[in-house]
Amino acid sequence: YRRTQTNNTVDEYDVLVFVENTQSFAFLREVGNWPAQLVGKEYSRKMPSIPPQLSGVIQNVAFNVDWDEFVQDLKRQYPQIVNVIQLKNRNLKDLKLVKVKFNSDTIRNEFLEGKYVYVHFMRYPVVEYMALAQVLICSRCMHIGHFQKNCP
Repeated sequence: YRRTQTNNTVDEYDVLVFVENTQSFAFLREVGNWPAQLVGKEYSRKMPSIPPQLSGVIQNVAFNVDWDEFVQDLKRQYPQIVNVIQLKNRNLKDLKLVKVKFNSDTIRNEFLEGKYVYVHFMRYPVVEYMALAQVLICSRCMHIGHFQKNCP
């Protein structure tokens, strides 16, 4: 834990919780799995974003599909879906790829193992979501982990 940086209250601390795997993350994401108090004190939780390991991608989704119906039909089949996002390219134009975020690794694995998902009588292939790698590479020494202005 560490003393909070945002408020000047003497008795406030930030507690950071790190998990080892997606099962732990999914477990701690459920409000019912948290105690009412920590060390006899009230607390508030701030939820992190869903990691890429709990996401999948639906391919070949037409641009003219009714988005609201598409999302509703998906959530009917998979109630553990947290969010459905139309992916975009660098120019912010829609792609025929839809990212689906789950709150359970078990359901995400079932989703991927099926290889296809049926939405409005259409069959769409599904694949694993691979996040873009963001690696810091120095253009001066070509080492990883820093930029040129911070080069030792």
